[in-house]
Amino acid sequence: MEQYSEAYVGLDVSKLRNAVAVAESGRNGEIRYLGEIENTSEATRKLAMKLAAKYEHLHFCYEAGPTGYGNHGDTIPFGITGTQYLLNPQMMQIFASQVPVERARSSSRRGRN
Repeated sequence: MEQYSEAYVGLDVSKLRNAVAVAESGRNGEIRYLGEIENTSEATRKLAMKLAAKYEHLHFCYEAGPTGYGNHGDTIPFGITGTQYLLNPQMMQIFASQVPVERARSSSRRGRN
């Protein structure tokens, strides 16, 4: 199996457990659901160390909120090359509503049958 140099790790955080998915970089990168881990510092560090053994650079994405901020220091332990992205769902909705979208016109919208 080919080793990819970087991977994107998505964490769906909740109070008790975190769901984990990994997307490998590159055009043919594999996307897979790894399952759930406990929402503890030790479990998150263990996951990060396991993934760091396989990938050179990790990008962690998780929701900013009461449970997401707790993972901030746990996802990139000392010695792992990585990046963290805190995503705020409310800001994403506001941003998405401000992006102009061009809609394709169908023949019925132009008055043709």
